[in-house]
Amino acid sequence: AKERVIQEFIFDHLWLLDPSWERAAGSEAMEARVGTLFAEVAELADEEKNARLDIAYRKTAGQHVVIELKRPDRSVSVYDLGKQIHKYRNGLLKILRNVQTHFEPIEFVCLLGRPPIEATEPSGEAQVEETLRPINARFVTYERMLQDAFRAYSEYTTRATSVDHLSQVIRAIDDYGRD
Repeated sequence: AKERVIQEFIFDHLWLLDPSWERAAGSEAMEARVGTLFAEVAELADEEKNARLDIAYRKTAGQHVVIELKRPDRSVSVYDLGKQIHKYRNGLLKILRNVQTHFEPIEFVCLLGRPPIEATEPSGEAQVEETLRPINARFVTYERMLQDAFRAYSEYTTRATSVDHLSQVIRAIDDYGRD
């Protein structure tokens, strides 16, 4: 139940992962089987049809984003993530090829409770990033996501306060000019 709540919250608030992300209307899919959504569009292998996407959407700029959620208490290997991403990528590329949009980029974000197992080794975090980079993937921990969102929101409220103060000054000048 917790996982479902987290999934729905992330789906509704994708800016938590990246403040610049906006969904194109009607392009979202949450916890959808690739085969169910695209059975009529592409010939997929059984493994690809049975792949379960946690969150997928298409950005307005044409980039496709797949977000893989892992339970916060689960340890995962970067190589297991790579295998899963490979399966998703193959399925999506077949689908995109059938609709002549296979040139559009696909980004993968793995939301994890803790960094991949390999990140604990010497220079491990850099190794994990290097392993994921060629497949246009990255990982973010839940803790890091919350820290980044808090920081971005704090910056926003600080700027909003400055803009509000400026608006008050402009209104005062306008009011003064009317008298």
